[in-house]
Amino acid sequence: TDGLGVTLALASTFLWAAFWLLNARSQHPPAHALMGYFVCALPLLAALILWESKPWPAPGVALIAGAYVGLFEMGFTWLLWSRALREASNVSRVGNLIFLAPLLSLFLIATILDEAIHPATILGFALILPGIFLQNRSVKN
Repeated sequence: TDGLGVTLALASTFLWAAFWLLNARSQHPPAHALMGYFVCALPLLAALILWESKPWPAPGVALIAGAYVGLFEMGFTWLLWSRALREASNVSRVGNLIFLAPLLSLFLIATILDEAIHPATILGFALILPGIFLQNRSVKN
């Protein structure tokens, strides 16, 4: 119900989708492209940290968390996903697998962190999973 939060989430969704669409047309090797993205983002991130963080440099825990996100959530996974899309005989079938990532994440959150999953989330997955099934079924025919 927070208007700013919803606006930021939608903006993030559109930016992410545009990034993937533009990246799909790239002829550069995925590792080179990823390195270019990180190199271009680093000065902007450093400027933001200098602007927002007191004291500089950020505490070690924050730097470790940022490295983790960069390597595991953005780096290696992006390379694997790009490889899967390039190697796939049917990109739309592989593309549908991305909708399973939130389901797996929520399962891990509920199991490892022992957090409750809201019933609306379960309802959302009850709509997403049949959609994936129907999409993959129609691709086979």
